[in-house]
Amino acid sequence: MKKVSFAVASVLLAGSLVAFTACGEGGSVGKVNGNFKNVATAQEVQTALSSIDFEKAFGTGETIGLQLVAEMDVSAKMAAGSNKVAFSFDYALQGPKSALGSIVTAPQASEEENQPEIAWKDYASVIFENFVSAGKFDLTTKQTEGNSSMETTIGASIYQDANAIYLDSNLGGQPLKAKVSVAELLEVFDEMLQPGDDIPDIGNDSSLETFAVIDSETTPGDEPTDGDGTDVINPGDILGGLQEKGLNVYIDDSNGLKLKFSASSELILSAFQDAGLAIDASALRASTIDFYLVFDGNGQFTQVSFDVNVKVKMEGLDFSMQGGLALKSYSGTVTLPAGIANDATYVLIPLRDMIEGGFPSI
Repeated sequence: MKKVSFAVASVLLAGSLVAFTACGEGGSVGKVNGNFKNVATAQEVQTALSSIDFEKAFGTGETIGLQLVAEMDVSAKMAAGSNKVAFSFDYALQGPKSALGSIVTAPQASEEENQPEIAWKDYASVIFENFVSAGKFDLTTKQTEGNSSMETTIGASIYQDANAIYLDSNLGGQPLKAKVSVAELLEVFDEMLQPGDDIPDIGNDSSLETFAVIDSETTPGDEPTDGDGTDVINPGDILGGLQEKGLNVYIDDSNGLKLKFSASSELILSAFQDAGLAIDASALRASTIDFYLVFDGNGQFTQVSFDVNVKVKMEGLDFSMQGGLALKSYSGTVTLPAGIANDATYVLIPLRDMIEGGFPSI
């Protein structure tokens, strides 16, 4: 039982960090305060969103800045021992707004020989070539089992320009300065992601339909098309689908616009169960998972964020996950250390040499 509990705790910890870094948050940087008392209707959501001019939501200046901030604390206590993980991340990027237009016009799929063209490299190249970024992260882990314990601390400052990604780190007390070539990074991933037998040909797949939003008063079952035969989705259907999945929508428009998507306890429980963890409703204690989309009183984008506070208590296991993830508008100035591009103390990491057996198709 002790080994089983310890294994379950490890799965929970790993899953929490994966979910967090890929998308999570809880009670900190992701939480947005507001008057979220009443569940919104489809018409209220549509009316609220129609008040936002999305073409001007990121300002009218020539530059755009975004900041990604994250915090997460995860702990699991069992009879055999305990695991704790604390993670924080703060990263900002800045560049010309005009560069984003080229992302929209980047090639999508090649019509020749029905072969899809991987467009991700075009998107990534635009970011690396036109934007600079800087940030830092800290990660602390502590594992206790029986009379032994092990603690690891990792911290690093991260910088990026058109040529390289730089890492000024401290790995358990050992300093390390390294950099990765942006050109080599893009080439390596491009070779790994070349279309192959495992990637379906979707060049002319008619089942991939384009959807447009129409007025919420359209009668269900009588939805029009957008002119070329593709289906159009009623926002009321979208909202209804969210509610069926266990997500309720709340609106606070007293000062700007705040949308809150709140997961029900049933949805949280099913997420654990879908992950293969045998947890029943009695084990889930006062847990919340909320998503937010915020615009200020001038219609400017403020943030999109995720806040999570999950507690599971059952025989042999006491688990908690609290933290937050927020993508915010950034009005500061991103600066890199002077002369970093020519700083010989940053060791170049040879990505190709580190990959054994060539470049697998995935």
